[in-house]
Order: sequence, then structure tokens, then C-alpha cells
Amino acid sequence: MRNLVAGLCKNQDITILSYDPPSDVSYNIEQITLPQLKSSYWRIAPLQHAWHYRNVIRAMALPQFDVLLAMDCHLGFAVASIRAQHRVYISLSCVPRQEWFGSNQRSLLIFAQYAFLERLLIRRSDLTIVASDSQRGEIQRFELLPKFNPMILPPAFPALEGENIKGAYEEKSQNSDVVTFLTVCRLVPVKRVDRILAIADRLRGLNCRFTIVGDGPQLETLRRHAELLNVDQFVNFVGGTSQPETFFRQADFLLHPSNYESFGMVVFEAMRHGVIPLCSKSDGLNIGIAAFMNNGVNGMLVNFNDVDATVSTIQQLLGNSDQRKRLRQGARQLAKDLMGQNYVQKLSIALNLKVA
Repeated sequence: MRNLVAGLCKNQDITILSYDPPSDVSYNIEQITLPQLKSSYWRIAPLQHAWHYRNVIRAMALPQFDVLLAMDCHLGFAVASIRAQHRVYISLSCVPRQEWFGSNQRSLLIFAQYAFLERLLIRRSDLTIVASDSQRGEIQRFELLPKFNPMILPPAFPALEGENIKGAYEEKSQNSDVVTFLTVCRLVPVKRVDRILAIADRLRGLNCRFTIVGDGPQLETLRRHAELLNVDQFVNFVGGTSQPETFFRQADFLLHPSNYESFGMVVFEAMRHGVIPLCSKSDGLNIGIAAFMNNGVNGMLVNFNDVDATVSTIQQLLGNSDQRKRLRQGARQLAKDLMGQNYVQKLSIALNLKVA
């Protein structure tokens, strides 16, 4: 959202409706905070949230907008209450697909509600934008929309003003002989962070450190698991952060064992910093950015279900400094190529907006 606003605000008047308090920005925009739903019943929580925001927005005296950009399927009911000449849904992820990875009754109930809300938002929008061709396919499959034909724009943005993009070998800690593995994600089952602990267990004899950035319902479970494996001395759970670039600048490798990513922003950010990404690649997985990656050229595509094979790949990389250098250069080049697609300009052209 920050990148979109920064790219559009020079020639457009921007109003942001969000659930979070206004943020400090250097550009002149109107920011409106929507009140959160105070309580919900888990069985119908997505529908309750969606109906809540529909009622809240209907009660607001909003002007008519030229373009409405919706970025959350909880707005499925609400978009009909916002007057706009054009309605655009920017789908950040196939939300029902992520719920599908659960196998219990709760997951199936939430899956069905998100599938309904996202289908509704797609049907009420003049244009839907997704992050990758694989995400398009997931929406077609899990939301029963075989003719779904969105605009595909990988959400790769250049650095905002003031952001410091340095690579792992331009700004490294004093312990430069220590190899740092980084994982950045929400700590939920679909991200499969337990694989990182298994890898740490097998690499305990080497001078390696593992940094896990993120918060989520699995945080304490994973911490206890690290203690049981006796790897907690070199596996650091740092919790959530608003400044992940600090950790990218200190990392050598990104370990990303996630089951599903509509694109994989964290992989893109790692490549921007020259961090070598190791990404999930096996049957049944969908990682959008993997379609742009060339194994062994700008990253490594590994099967995290086979921990021993993944460790073997890591050990081979640790013993080959020339290959690591080539991978760092290739990762940065791919990030540069992805940024060359200019998300804001393509969106503006599609909507006939002025761009700087």
C-alpha cells in the first residue's frame, strides 16, 4: 500500500480507508481508520467482519471516487456501498487456498466463507489484479471460477525514499565468519517453519546462526520445539518487526519453506539485498515467484519435505564461495528485472490515470 500511494499521490488525490491507525507519510493524503469489530464468533468470523465493515462504510458520508482499490476480501459486502466509477480488487493472496491447508472443521468453514467473499469481490469489481499466474490458477480452482481472467502484476516495487538497500556482504556483522540463515514469515502451519528447526539440528556442527523473524500462533510451540531439539542456542526468534530490512542486511541465506505464496514478497526482498533464497519446490506447492527463478542461477529451489537433501544442498553451497557469489549477483539481477515491470505505471495505464 505504501508503494502504491507513493506512486499515485503525485497526480491523484488519495483517501485511505484502513483498519490501522494513520501512519506517518511524507505525502498529502486523507487517512480514515475504520473501527474494528469488537467481538466475533469463530465459526462465522469472516462473514461477521465483512458485514461489520459494510455497515460502518454505509454510515459514512463518503464522496464519490473515480477509482476504488480494494485490497482485502473482507470488503466483499462493503464495495457496493462505496460510490466509484471503477472498482479494482488487488488480490494479495488466494485466501481460501491458505485455509485449505488445514484439515479440521474450522479450516473448512473459514475456507468456504473466504471463497464466497473473494468471489463476491471479484464479481463486483471491474478489474482484478493478482500477483502471479499460479495465483490466477488457484483462484480458478478453489473458488470455482474457470473463466477468471485477471491482470497479472508481480508486486515488485523499487525502494521508497529513505530506504537503505545494502547487501549481506556490504553490511555484515563483526562475526563475518558466521553464516546467517534468515526466515521471515507469519508463524502459521502453512509456512512450515518446523523444517528450519530440523535443518538447524543437522547443521549444529557448523558455524551457523538462524534468525526467525515473525509472529503468529505457532511462536511458542516453535520455541519449545527448538528447546527440545537443543538448537535454541543458535536459533533466535525475534518476533515481529516493522523493519525487516535490518535482518536482510545481515543474512547470507533466506530459507523459505512455505507451502503457498501468491507471489513471495519476502523472497523478492531478500534478492533485492543480495541474499541467496532457498525456496520451496515440490509437487503440490505453489510459490508464485518460483516461476521467475532459475534454479542455481538466481536462487535455489529445494524440497523442504526432504530435509536431508535440503541440508546437502546447503552444505554444497557453503563449500563453494564462487557459486554463492554468482547466486547473490543473479538474485539481485532478478529483483531488478522484476522491478522493471513498473507496477504503478501499468496499473495507471489500465485505469487511464496520469502518472509522473
